[in-house]
Amino acid sequence: MSETSLSESDSKAIVNAFEALDTRAVLDRRFPDIGDAFAAPSDNDYLKAAGTAVLPIVVRQSLPLPKIAYEQIRLKPNSPSGILPEINRAYFAIGKRLYFVDYSQSNELQVFEESSEIVGIELVKPKPDVFSKEITHVLVIATVDEIKIVPVSLKKTDTGNTLSLYSSGLTTPSGNVHMTSFVGTPFGRIFMLGNDGNLWELIYKSTEGWFNRKCYKQLHQPTTSFSFLFMSLHDPCVAISASTDGRVLYQLHQSSSIQVTYLGEDGQSFITKTKKSNILQDVHNSCPQLPLNSENFKFIALYATSPEESTKYQLIAITSDGCRLYFTHFKSSTQLTKTDPPDTLELIHVRRPPPSLNPQFYPTVFKKAIYKDSTMFLVGTGADEGKEIIMSTSPDIGKLANLGARSGLTELMDQLEVQGKVFSIVEIPSGPFELNELLTDSKSHSRYFLVLTSLGLTVLKKQRPIDMLKRLLSSVGKDVRARADEYETFFAHFGPASSSALCYELACSEFSNWSPCPQLTADIPVTGDMIMRVTDLLETLGQTPSPIPPSFSSRHDGLALYLGRLIKPVRTHPLVVDSHNIKNKPSKRAATREELVAIQRTLLRLKAYIDQNASIFHHLTPRTNEDQSIYSLYKLIELTNESITDIVKRLP
Repeated sequence: MSETSLSESDSKAIVNAFEALDTRAVLDRRFPDIGDAFAAPSDNDYLKAAGTAVLPIVVRQSLPLPKIAYEQIRLKPNSPSGILPEINRAYFAIGKRLYFVDYSQSNELQVFEESSEIVGIELVKPKPDVFSKEITHVLVIATVDEIKIVPVSLKKTDTGNTLSLYSSGLTTPSGNVHMTSFVGTPFGRIFMLGNDGNLWELIYKSTEGWFNRKCYKQLHQPTTSFSFLFMSLHDPCVAISASTDGRVLYQLHQSSSIQVTYLGEDGQSFITKTKKSNILQDVHNSCPQLPLNSENFKFIALYATSPEESTKYQLIAITSDGCRLYFTHFKSSTQLTKTDPPDTLELIHVRRPPPSLNPQFYPTVFKKAIYKDSTMFLVGTGADEGKEIIMSTSPDIGKLANLGARSGLTELMDQLEVQGKVFSIVEIPSGPFELNELLTDSKSHSRYFLVLTSLGLTVLKKQRPIDMLKRLLSSVGKDVRARADEYETFFAHFGPASSSALCYELACSEFSNWSPCPQLTADIPVTGDMIMRVTDLLETLGQTPSPIPPSFSSRHDGLALYLGRLIKPVRTHPLVVDSHNIKNKPSKRAATREELVAIQRTLLRLKAYIDQNASIFHHLTPRTNEDQSIYSLYKLIELTNESITDIVKRLP
């Protein structure tokens, strides 16, 4: 950000303000990659969520299935079923019939019928240049006789969405192989697992070739050295997972070995890189105290992870007792960029299973494991007949933020008992993942998970710190002192400066009614009463001294932290141009016009909030060093607002 013509006192204030921003930003800079936390010892690998103040997973609501759906599932509980969150549908297949339940609007039931029994369903991204632009997804329907490609169009409107399924004529015979599991890539490729234990690919295109039909399946045989000598030793593939960029495919085999396949920079290749078979021995070497042997060592899930979660590992395998194994597919010091091809598969960390929260009952074997962006769910049989246990774990963001990598990895855990049999747990797509949830603002959306059981849908909310604070503020009366202990727990857990920064975020928020699935995920609105309680928190708990030198109050450091995050997109590029040097040309900028205007609106709300609470901030009549620093931050708010106004005027 360049400077306009400023007085000497204002220039000094701006320099002091930037110094305050940079010193407080250490709280964000020291937030570690999860992989870096593996090296540090942790006093507690798992902690029970702290009452109502710090609760990562909460039940949002439960929805019953239509009566006919419940009756059909009860007849064949092991039939294909699941959730397709991209189109807001739960599904289950009974014989030849496929049932769709629109859980986002009216719980409407749609029924489609195939010519033979359905054995597998999946929704994937379409290949480019095969269908028209209105086709948003491709539904793969596998029956005992054929595999079919069904183009899907989802049109969103103000009142909901309209789902249309089309006939494409793209089918291929099953060849007596029942395809039960599917993985799609961002490039439109579709990989399948059949009951023959082999990996297949479903290939389709817009025109037929000389030797290939428009739609056919291709068998991917193992291509390791000397594999031709061991054709009789078939090691069935039992699970597959693809990297988020669609360039790496992982295959889990019945022998608990894992194969790594590189799909190429363009996502169109199939190159086997390695197959790791000595995993149990590696586990013993890494964690000899774990009671694992060849009899009880069994993987139940395999999940590729994203660089947004960690750059230190790319794959997690989960065992039936809830143990997690973290793998990297890069040799030490060989990765240059996140798109580099894999060259190995190495075990870098073994994480013990979470302990029981119920001393009287704990599943010795988990039936399902779901892992997505650092959050894990384990499903086991409940103590009572007709119930199942869902155990959840997620990183303790407060500990990672306060201590950095030296904190080790501690996770908050909780346990939920649900009625019926759990068929599926999936996340509703809502936006980019951010591991450091203290950075997420009130305009972004919380994470929600849907649990499909034999009795209905349960909606779980993955609360960020700002959601936890909103939940506290909305559940108390006007006087926050009535539940001071819960607020003190919250401030202590996430740190006084970071907690104060969240207070400013709420005080300056602009509530939006948009939601990825309004019926299920409508958020708690920010009200005038809530902002009054936020002010009470800044006035009371905001007085807590901050640990960052020169040890001003957390109210001050929270303001510097919040302001630094807010204007970060515009700090590294000039916003003000010199008209003598650049005539009528917009300056290079770090944000779009819309982003600049949004930042400016928030700056104006922050300025108004400080002005309305001058008795707390003392920015108009500074007396102490802290008052003077707040005055400097206030001047920076004014200057940044003026700078954005100037640059927006020059934009086309």
